[in-house]
Amino acid sequence: MTKTAFISGVLQGVLIFLLVCMAGCRGVDPGSFEIEPQTEREVVSAAAPAEEAPDATEAPPAMTKSDLAEKGVVATDPAQQEAQDGAAVPEEAVKLTLKFVPGHTVTYQVTSEVQKSVQWQGTPGAKPAAFKGGRTAKRLEMTFEQEVESVDAEGDAVVRITIKALKYLNRVRDSAVLDFDSTRANDPNNPLANLVGGGYKLEISARGKVLALIDVEPLRQAVQGTSAAHDTARRLLSREQILARHQVVALSALDGAAVRPGQDWSSVKTFSFGMMGAKSFEKVYTLKEVQRDAGSLAVIEMKAIPSAAMAEEMHKSQAVNPFSQMFDNTESYEGRLELELDTGTIRRYVEEMRTEWVVADPEAVSGGAQPSALRMGATQLYRLENVE
Repeated sequence: MTKTAFISGVLQGVLIFLLVCMAGCRGVDPGSFEIEPQTEREVVSAAAPAEEAPDATEAPPAMTKSDLAEKGVVATDPAQQEAQDGAAVPEEAVKLTLKFVPGHTVTYQVTSEVQKSVQWQGTPGAKPAAFKGGRTAKRLEMTFEQEVESVDAEGDAVVRITIKALKYLNRVRDSAVLDFDSTRANDPNNPLANLVGGGYKLEISARGKVLALIDVEPLRQAVQGTSAAHDTARRLLSREQILARHQVVALSALDGAAVRPGQDWSSVKTFSFGMMGAKSFEKVYTLKEVQRDAGSLAVIEMKAIPSAAMAEEMHKSQAVNPFSQMFDNTESYEGRLELELDTGTIRRYVEEMRTEWVVADPEAVSGGAQPSALRMGATQLYRLENVE
């Protein structure tokens, strides 16, 4: 295959990809740009340490059950541990749950971003005239107050969410098509401004799972309209995006609340990248440590690995997409959760997925010339931070 034929063949597929995911989105808030569908499910079997964590209802002789509940700690009897032929005393198990107290408020900032990019690499003169690369991205920054209205016997709560500030940026091929910032004086008439000061209620479990959406419809009615900004505002109030903002997957995927440092658990998440096929990841969460310098802070780290859970579906996707097989692919998917055990609130929670495809002209590589290549990337970021 000649260099011209190779590059032309690849570009035909890539240009179709661009037309669908980038060019076709100009002038509107492109829902087709989303990296979707995104599904997540629990993996029941978790790699636990040799000794299982004690049941959360067991209390050591020196402490009462109420003492344990207040500290969020499930402890074993140190004397019993030391009697095991000098074996090292395992660290105490902790309860990784959210704690809700009626009337308590906390302010969070949530940031989410999805991005795709296509770049030409090589001699500018070799780049086809029809090729147009760039980055297309959607980024949301929302600051909201969470007030606990009620708590049931299981520790699940009804919370009121009030949006305090909002930034939204939509770029298509490096050009902003929608740029809103609630702190700017020139944005008060933007439909997205109607979200600020409004809110909705959620029923959320102590394990960070959103059980129900409550009173969302009045705010949805406040952003009715036909513009791209109206569409964006309604999309931010969709069930899918509300769940994505507020659900704590690192906790809801856990099979049992009591965990010792070193124990891990997992969930599976799948992304679809259009013509580049689908990827399925097993997100492995590990309780790395419990810091006790100033209060008790549980640090959970996540590292994802390719999952075979959807191997058949992914194989079918690749079979109808010959272009994906021409690209070298690298990826990373990592995260971290910092949970304050004394208050049961999140200090910081972040997960970020990055994947990149690269295809180079093999004739240029073998001939020693500067290789022409196409580089395509996709990123998804989620970050939640306590900003009180």
